[in-house]
Amino acid sequence: LALALGASWLVARRVTRPMRALAEAARRAAEGDFHAADALRDAGAGLDGGGAGEEVAALGAAFGAMLADLRDRAALDAVRLPMEAPG
Repeated sequence: LALALGASWLVARRVTRPMRALAEAARRAAEGDFHAADALRDAGAGLDGGGAGEEVAALGAAFGAMLADLRDRAALDAVRLPMEAPG
């Protein structure tokens, strides 16, 4: 029984750790930090499939792609909006 509980705890930890990191990155992204996914990768949050499972790795990859797109759009807006300002 103790072995089963220990194994369950390890499996749960391998999934919840990257999910918590992803939630934190989402919070940071909501505050405008579109480099949050870079910090996840640099910190080794387990979103690369190394123990987190394919589904969590796919979610992390999609989140990173979304943040990259938002970063690109923010950069374009920063260039475009001053051009459109009346003046």
